[in-house]
Amino acid sequence: MKAFFRFSIIIFIFNHFINITYAGNFENKTGKITGYVFDANSNKPIEYATVSVYKLPDTVLVSGCITDASGKFEIENLLYDNYFVSFQFLGYEKKIIENVTINSKIHELENIFLIELVNELETVTISSQKNLVEQKIDKKVINVSQDLSSIGGTAADVLVNNALVQTNSDGDVLLRNSSSFIVLIDGKPSPFAGAEALNQIQSSEIERIELITNPSAKYNAEGVTGIINIITKKQRFKGISGIVNASYSSNNAYSGDFILNYKNEKLNFFVGTDYKKQVTNVSFDIDRTYTFTDTLYYRDELIKQTIIRQNPAVKFGLDYQINSNTNISFTNTSGTGSNLDKTKSVHI
Repeated sequence: MKAFFRFSIIIFIFNHFINITYAGNFENKTGKITGYVFDANSNKPIEYATVSVYKLPDTVLVSGCITDASGKFEIENLLYDNYFVSFQFLGYEKKIIENVTINSKIHELENIFLIELVNELETVTISSQKNLVEQKIDKKVINVSQDLSSIGGTAADVLVNNALVQTNSDGDVLLRNSSSFIVLIDGKPSPFAGAEALNQIQSSEIERIELITNPSAKYNAEGVTGIINIITKKQRFKGISGIVNASYSSNNAYSGDFILNYKNEKLNFFVGTDYKKQVTNVSFDIDRTYTFTDTLYYRDELIKQTIIRQNPAVKFGLDYQINSNTNISFTNTSGTGSNLDKTKSVHI
């Protein structure tokens, strides 16, 4: 009887030890879920897809992550248990993998493929216009086609109207208070000096103007204050085409231009004429105090000045494309210019 009692105690202790060992091996054990998420149509990996793990049967959110650039996901520290896994990404149908049992260190799911949502919409046409002046990192860009105030004018008018250059009383064009600037036409040096080049090119021929006020050291060595690059319009239509522009202002200034263009596979020829009358009104008050033969004199004078500039011109040119890399161009502009200064002085 004593022997049987001792044997029962030994069996109880041994069984209790086995239970403790078993619980130590499986209780609080953790593993991880890993896998990849792809687009069902293109088979490309989906980055930033949301992966969520829920515990069964109470559907409590346990953990989650997002996929990397290769579509891979990895969720660690999941207790051995039963779960379901949800996969979501904007524009795709949600997918759920049910009855995922974690009973090992790594549980790798088969590749997950998400189906893109397709919603048929009515046809929508979206149109927009470029801003008149765009500020880029290294330059300002003026989209001349958006500047209605410069129709019939020159490149100089476009820049003056947008306060990017100034003119003095003599009509000289100044960039940052200096006439020392370079003018490029389609990225190539202009055959004319700065201000002269700006007054030669009509706004109707310009696509955009690029203003670089901080040129590289290559140009700074020449002492220039900036670079003005004029990008001209490229005729894309074959056959005969023409453009007519006209403008009038309340101070009796007006301008107009006409250009006729012919283009075929190799040759582009144009001829045109333009006329511009520009009126500038200036008034200023001069108050002087001076002495003469021990007598003090005062003089208050109001000066009104009207400057009228007239510039009629004719132009023609042609382009011949030898091949895709070689093009010959010839342009000519002939005209006259006159300045009429009407100055009136009134003593007050």
